[in-house]
Amino acid sequence: MKDLPKLRELGFEYNELKEVPAFLSKLSVLTTLRLAGNDLNDLPDSLSALPGLIRVTLGNNCRITQNPGRMKALQERFPKVKFNFDDEYDCPAQ
Repeated sequence: MKDLPKLRELGFEYNELKEVPAFLSKLSVLTTLRLAGNDLNDLPDSLSALPGLIRVTLGNNCRITQNPGRMKALQERFPKVKFNFDDEYDCPAQ
């Protein structure tokens, strides 16, 4: 995928990711990033280097979606991005 510099939309749903791969910050025309159903705790600041990134789905990343403070912090760090934090499945008790 890192060799697809014109990629506009990328889905990494339900892959048990613990962190976002670093090469994503090199996909300069990426507009949509689907990361639902992983095990993410945060997003890297390097994603702010993507000028066209406008949508990120994070549902079922329970350490984020069950923590209002984390969700608010992401929205503040990435003000141009519209986040979807909707959980499709129940998150286990934290």
